[in-house]
Amino acid sequence: MSLASQPHTSTACASAQLRQDVLNTVYDVSRIQPLDGYRLLVARHKSINSGVFVLDGDFNESMLKLARQEARAAGLKPHNLYVYGRTASVSAPGACFVKLDEIGLAA
Repeated sequence: MSLASQPHTSTACASAQLRQDVLNTVYDVSRIQPLDGYRLLVARHKSINSGVFVLDGDFNESMLKLARQEARAAGLKPHNLYVYGRTASVSAPGACFVKLDEIGLAA
């Protein structure tokens, strides 16, 4: 079973609009490759082969694990994550978390 088709047990997955808003707000589109079929992973940094992850909720231990799984599945560096979300209750080496309200995307 692929990651995208696994049962969804969290409400943290972001809408397509929020995913696009993060990419448009933060990134030069020529430097990223949008990705589909993942719950958190929305794009790849072309130059550094790292993932961009967006969630509409708390970045917690289970979301960190899922982000690393999705990075591996996409052939990206699993320990170099750029994560955008509402809150974070976990931190980890190689995971850079940015609150959505810090980039002007508060609900």
